[in-house]
Amino acid sequence: MIKNYNKRILVIAFVAFSLSFSLVIYATQINPPVIYDNGGGNLRTCPSFDCNVSRYGAFMARTEILEASGDWYKVNLTERGYFDNNANDAEELPSSQWVTYTGWMHYSVFPEDVLIKVGRNSSIKEDEILGTGVLNKQSVVRGCPSTNSCTVLTYLDAGTNLQIIGLDETGVWYRVKVDDPVLAGWDKWIQASNFTDESRNIVDKNSGSVGTATTSSQPTSMSIGGWLKNTFNQIHSYSKVAPLVLMIFALIILFYLIGKYHLFSKVNLSWLKNRKTIAGASILCIVVVFFLVSNHYQKRETELKDFLVSQQKTLQDTNKSFDTLNQKYNQESSQRIAQEKIAKEIISRLENKVNNASATKTNDLASVISQWSGIIAKIECEFTEDQQQYISQGSGTALGLNGQTIVLSNRHVLVPDNITPSICRTKIPSSALVYSGDDIRVSVSGADWAVLHLNDVDQQIRNITAKQPAFCQRKPSIGDEVVILGYPSIGAKTTITATEGIVAGYDGDFFITSAKVEQGNSGGAAILLKDNCLLGIPTFAQVGKIEALARILDISTIIK
Repeated sequence: MIKNYNKRILVIAFVAFSLSFSLVIYATQINPPVIYDNGGGNLRTCPSFDCNVSRYGAFMARTEILEASGDWYKVNLTERGYFDNNANDAEELPSSQWVTYTGWMHYSVFPEDVLIKVGRNSSIKEDEILGTGVLNKQSVVRGCPSTNSCTVLTYLDAGTNLQIIGLDETGVWYRVKVDDPVLAGWDKWIQASNFTDESRNIVDKNSGSVGTATTSSQPTSMSIGGWLKNTFNQIHSYSKVAPLVLMIFALIILFYLIGKYHLFSKVNLSWLKNRKTIAGASILCIVVVFFLVSNHYQKRETELKDFLVSQQKTLQDTNKSFDTLNQKYNQESSQRIAQEKIAKEIISRLENKVNNASATKTNDLASVISQWSGIIAKIECEFTEDQQQYISQGSGTALGLNGQTIVLSNRHVLVPDNITPSICRTKIPSSALVYSGDDIRVSVSGADWAVLHLNDVDQQIRNITAKQPAFCQRKPSIGDEVVILGYPSIGAKTTITATEGIVAGYDGDFFITSAKVEQGNSGGAAILLKDNCLLGIPTFAQVGKIEALARILDISTIIK
């Protein structure tokens, strides 16, 4: 009696052990966990691209890698900061306010040094190249082998030759080598259907001997339990009915063992000894599973076809938009050239008229230059980029504003390429001192102007800027005379340089002028002679096929 009892206990324990191992997802523990900061990537609910994305990265992220399952890693993703709109930068939170999310990440989002720490080497060897493929259509290059929330890296044209260095598990995606330094550190994936038939035949032939050349990963256990769990993972990535299927098979085996060994003597389960009954139930289960899986794949195939059709339509619409924009650009270029020819003729006639002006006007010009030159500032800004320092030079106008002293200039002089300087220094002719500042305010509308607020100003410059200069209140007429004041690079090294010309036309918020504007003049002052008022800021020169025509940013766009 004791022997039969022990036999029953062993059978029940074996069944429970098998069920536990078949229903638990297999993963290799990483001990100790690998931790690194400032990582990124999509966090998914399970180790598959078919799984939903639970988190799209985090601010000031800290990633803790816990487990490995094939190409997937279970991680704790901690968000340690937030984006401060006022400072226009990420700010770190106290550790008590950090938030941690748990999920799965694909190996392709990890840096090279992190992959080495977890025992994975993503380097490409020459003997791992499966072949050279040719694209048969314009193709999207993604950062992982899926269209479900995988980053689009770039687009490649039809006819592009690429080295194919690996396949995904399904064979639907090719991992390719793209020689682009911008994409360094990313895995590059393209759908296999985007390659020519000959390219796919070469890959199919070589992949049998070379194998998948994506990466080498940690060895996994080959025990029965591990095999059952790994099989469950493969089934689960394609169908959500896998747990139900495994439970049905486990129950059939359990009922068969109960009936055969009389595990419950008081319950009449003799019908379970009938092998025909067990076989019939198994066949019925297999048929149900077949139809469920078949329906799943038919649905996936239909979705894929619809997706391909929509992508093709999107590409066609994009090409049409490009053609339309190209035609519009060519038309606008032709119109601009014609306008410059007309402007050249107008300038030629009006300059002849200006050249006949009397000596009285010359004296008036000298008087205007003398009056305004005292507040025209020379600007030098220091920048540091990639551990190298350089200096940007330009001009500006010193003004008094609400009790503060500012210098009005161009945005591209004070913050070229949106790079904020460490400090800016300015010098005006009417003062022997050099003033500095690091508080720069730019136009919120994106216009090419900005102001520099000076630090530690003295009474002398306050007196110089106390009187507000006259701003032009009305639009000038074509032919009105202007003078440009500033510090061009080819002008005088220590004193202000003045160039004169006329208003030759209009271009949106800009006036076109025949006055010469060279590098360094940007940000200075353009004075309308007839009203002795500040017309605007010399901004840039538009070079056409006739000659360079300078632009003056209308002062009304700044003080309105």
